[in-house]
Amino acid sequence: VLLAHKGLFYSAADTDKDSDLQATHRTITHSELRRMYPDGPSLGDVEASLTEEDKSCYLDLAPYVQIAPYTFDAHGSAERTYELYRTLGLRSLIIVDNNAQPIGEVTRRDLYSFQQEEGSEKMKAA
Repeated sequence: VLLAHKGLFYSAADTDKDSDLQATHRTITHSELRRMYPDGPSLGDVEASLTEEDKSCYLDLAPYVQIAPYTFDAHGSAERTYELYRTLGLRSLIIVDNNAQPIGEVTRRDLYSFQQEEGSEKMKAA
C-alpha cells in the first residue's frame, strides 16, 4: 500500500548526508492507510502503476520500524519467550545467534498457535 503513495518516496538526488529525512519527507499513519485502503490494492495493480522513475526511488521505512527491537537468544527456552511476551506485550521477538545476528522471528501468533497445539495434545492424551 505504501508503494501507491508516491509522495512518500524520494530519490537519491533529493537527499544529502546532512539532510534530515523525517523533516523533509511526509509519513503516513496506519489509520490513514486503513481508511484509504480497507482491503488494500493488489501488488500487481501497484506494480503496474509504477513508472521506471518510481522504481529507482527509495522509501524511508524508519518511521515505521522499531529502532531497537527486543531480541532473544536462539538457545533460550520457550517458557522465557512466553514470559517476555506476557510481561512486555510484545508483537514479535527477533531470534539471534551467538554473534547477535538475526536468524528468525517469533510472533505472537506463533506462540498462540503453539499454545493451542499443546492444549489439543493434552486433551488427546487424557
